[in-house]
Amino acid sequence: MSLASLTCCVLLASAFGAEPSDRRATLLQVLDERQVHAGFNGAAMVMSEAGLLVSAQLEPDANQGIQQFQRVSEPDGDPLSTRPIRIDAADADAFGSAMAADGEWLVVGAPFAMHQGVRCGNALVYRRSAADPTGWTLYDRLVPGSAGPIDRFGGSVSIDFPYIAIGAARAGAKKDPRLGYVSIFKWSWTKDGQPWELVQTINGSRSEPGDAFGRSVAISGTTLVVGAPTSTVMGSEYIGRAYVFALDPKPAVWREIAALEPEPPFKPNAPLLFGLSVAVDSSTIVIGSVRSCDSNKSLGAVVCYERTDDQVCLVQALADPGCSISSRFGDVVRLHGDLLAVAAPNESSLSGPEGGCVYIFARPANDRSRNFELTDLLTSIDKRPCHLFGSTLTFGGSLLCIGELCLSEALPIENRVYIYEVR
Repeated sequence: MSLASLTCCVLLASAFGAEPSDRRATLLQVLDERQVHAGFNGAAMVMSEAGLLVSAQLEPDANQGIQQFQRVSEPDGDPLSTRPIRIDAADADAFGSAMAADGEWLVVGAPFAMHQGVRCGNALVYRRSAADPTGWTLYDRLVPGSAGPIDRFGGSVSIDFPYIAIGAARAGAKKDPRLGYVSIFKWSWTKDGQPWELVQTINGSRSEPGDAFGRSVAISGTTLVVGAPTSTVMGSEYIGRAYVFALDPKPAVWREIAALEPEPPFKPNAPLLFGLSVAVDSSTIVIGSVRSCDSNKSLGAVVCYERTDDQVCLVQALADPGCSISSRFGDVVRLHGDLLAVAAPNESSLSGPEGGCVYIFARPANDRSRNFELTDLLTSIDKRPCHLFGSTLTFGGSLLCIGELCLSEALPIENRVYIYEVR
């Protein structure tokens, strides 16, 4: 079954007569410049058990930092406090470019940080205090096994305790940039000093210079997905791949089980960037790309797979429901159980030029054999152009947080974060 045959304008229910889902999003709260620091740049945000964490430049001409908005339990009030807690950058450059959280752990990428005299990057691990559930303490600093000057280690991060995956998409010899790798760290209950231990460094079986392996990473249970969006496929450049790794329990080793790629034909000089974004939740894998294979337009596509043991099977492909040229549908994908959020931050037909939108897809609960169906479409509240609604996404239970980033010098900068509840 080719991807080309599946990328129609909207692929909703399967042919089995599934009842449409009515999972809709309700806007609960908007954080704007009065709450989100003026330096909020939308680089990354993540929802933890303690609250929402947003990367921001906390002081003029300073390194990046993080603001945390605490969860509030008042039933009729806003879900997040508007008095943010700040986490300073700990002298790490590009701190907050990527973030991931799981339980009491927070991982923050800093891909321009210095290590061994070069800006290869690092990742900082924070642990939430038992005495102060809203506070985070710097616990560990993770560095690459070998430092290269343009590695961008920490440009992508993911955590599912006890494993952390960290991408270095630009790593490689000077003559072979952007080969990339992913480092895997594991929590050690017995190791003294540095409990997060580097246990494995992985590449794809078909990795070549220029692939940007590690540009995106996602880990869930025994499944690890790595995007290599600029891979050359069948002689066509910038088509992209996504690799799936499975955790073998004894010995505990991550082993490649699939190298996913879109099926031809490929339009010449039309980058797909398959693997630009990836997501995984249990056995469901979602891969985003910014262009579909069979289109003369820049219509993005999102492809869904299911993993069973060592088999990874194509289940469904979703094309841009708005059929909007250059919308970058698939630029960001996020999974939470039976909910899928897909951003099209450059979508222009709904909110003006590059106003952006986010599509919500859902499938019947606990039935992974069924397709995702389009259930909702979200845009900014005043449909402002050039604000890239959907530049960042994160789920936290039933809450969906969407970042909006103004990039126009002609418009007042007013970045926002929208908090929705999806029911």
